[in-house]
Amino acid sequence: MFLALLTYMPLFLFFGMRWNRQFGDRLFEKLITVTAWFVIVQSAIGAVQFALSRNGDAVAGTFGLLDFYFNTISIAQVYFTFTLFGMILFLMLDAKRPLSIVAIVAGLLACAIAQSGHQTIFFVASLACFSVIQFKRFGTAVRAGAMGFFLLLLMVQIYPQTWTHTREWYRKVVNDPRSAKRMVLTESAQILSQPKNALLGVGMGQFSSRAALITSNEYLRRKLPSFASAKSGYFSDSMMPALQVFSENGEGSAISKPYFSALTILVELGPPLAIACVIGMLVHLRRNFVWMQSENPQLARIGLVSCVGLVFFVLCCGIENYAEFPQAIFLPFLFYLAAQSRASQLSSELIPNAASLA
Repeated sequence: MFLALLTYMPLFLFFGMRWNRQFGDRLFEKLITVTAWFVIVQSAIGAVQFALSRNGDAVAGTFGLLDFYFNTISIAQVYFTFTLFGMILFLMLDAKRPLSIVAIVAGLLACAIAQSGHQTIFFVASLACFSVIQFKRFGTAVRAGAMGFFLLLLMVQIYPQTWTHTREWYRKVVNDPRSAKRMVLTESAQILSQPKNALLGVGMGQFSSRAALITSNEYLRRKLPSFASAKSGYFSDSMMPALQVFSENGEGSAISKPYFSALTILVELGPPLAIACVIGMLVHLRRNFVWMQSENPQLARIGLVSCVGLVFFVLCCGIENYAEFPQAIFLPFLFYLAAQSRASQLSSELIPNAASLA
């Protein structure tokens, strides 16, 4: 339970945040400048890592600085690319500045060579969807569409087999009844058929969360002491067989892992709380969509990138336990907080102005 409180903390912070921070023009510009330099430096480190290792999985910036050298490549690549994608969206709020443009291009290049395939596809799909909706602002829509097209072009040029691999993974994970993900989905349906679990869930850290994985001693490179490790009956009966199948057939890909946040939240917290999380996301999405239609250019851009970021995050939660990746989502969440606070401020300024004009 203690570990679960820690691993779920980013999600708790997201829903508990107040969006009333004050961000003036100068402070917002400074934040964008710092973000741009951060992306440029991280992208340069990623390019060096790729040049030395010729391995996309080793492209992790400072999240896994020397992993390729010590042969300890892990999930740091996923943290790295998700953070960069979140920062790229934030930089789109000032995409006309040369520094922001350089940072966006550098970040897209780093994400392309890192070959985080599902993130790239979800990012482009989310961007394309809301760019079409935003098409009345022709310039914004064209820039966003061009960025998505540039990223796809890079990915296909660097990894020509991307689409073939995508179809193959879809077949392995979705169509194959022996896939680890399908196994655990079937088990989850049986668990939730029990009235108590359908109302309250099985409890935090009891099924497929990172807390459950860590305390099982099947997840970390080093074993935990006996007093800090344990497996619930749900984990032993449902997750262990699926993890065994993944170890044999999963090829180490995040796509085929039997655990992911959408399922974890549903089973561990229960359907009522899972529905509350969905409603919370929809409230955010609706507010951003309204801002996206604003006549104020900056407010409309904040609405656009916030909608893209939310949908991108939710889609990723269908692949892995992204809601429990503080290394990946903490900085994007902070930028989302800054953007939302700035949008709330702009929106409140527009209302008095509209009243005075009337």
